Amino acid sequence: MVAQSKKPRPKRPAIRLGGINTVALVDRLRELYQAGDDPEFELFPASDELLLVLRHAERTTGELRVDTAQVDPKDVMGEAAIIRTKLWQYLREQADAGQLKAIEAGRAFGVLWHRFNEALCVNTRHGTQQRKPRG
Repeated sequence: MVAQSKKPRPKRPAIRLGGINTVALVDRLRELYQAGDDPEFELFPASDELLLVLRHAERTTGELRVDTAQVDPKDVMGEAAIIRTKLWQYLREQADAGQLKAIEAGRAFGVLWHRFNEALCVNTRHGTQQRKPRG
């Protein structure tokens, strides 16, 4: 009995968040941290400072105190964790797109692949080409 060769499965397109309302998500995160009596709430960054918002949220999340008489802390902290995760994913997607544009701009100006090695943390030209975001 001869084994039939299997066709390779087509690659599925990457699932992406795409455009999301980051301001609304940050505003909701701010509400949750205010409700949790964030000890540094007055230092909560502006809605357009996404990386700073996420750093602040990471730093103070363990210090939040939710009033258990009014709401289940798991609901509040769980929602905050989901929002933070979504915002980190959004940043990752933006970084990938920005990195691809930078590589394409460099290549358009004749920058050789191996010149991107250090920036992409790889050792070979092939590694650089493999790390190149696929858009």
